[in-house]
Amino acid sequence: MSDYTVVALNYIQENIKRMSGNSLLIKGWSMTLTGVVLAITKKDNTLDDIISVSIVITVFNLIFWFMDSYYLQLERKFRNEYSRKVTSTGDARFESALTIFNNNIKNEGVLSALFSASNVFFYIIVITVTFTCAYWK
Repeated sequence: MSDYTVVALNYIQENIKRMSGNSLLIKGWSMTLTGVVLAITKKDNTLDDIISVSIVITVFNLIFWFMDSYYLQLERKFRNEYSRKVTSTGDARFESALTIFNNNIKNEGVLSALFSASNVFFYIIVITVTFTCAYWK
């Protein structure tokens, strides 16, 4: 295995870490902004105001959902590139040591990331909690 391969794999790993970190950061901001805005809005406001703010929060959560899906899509592309680099080395021991599971995801688009289990469950729960808190007095 050449030094170039090691450098390339390290570069790809760093990009994978950055994309997953960005995804985690977006999910954190989504939860934080939702909670803070709902807490501020619930105090001394009418139900109509709370519902309109909940709709705005939902729009922002949909934007966060799309951004999160974009980073997940990039992470999947880098994971596929990492797998391709590992298999192209031709060293069976090296390949078995670095291949944890099959990462060859055929559909790498934003829409497949948008409807991935990690995104759908998280954002559906956040949006559901938003409207539940809006109607709960």
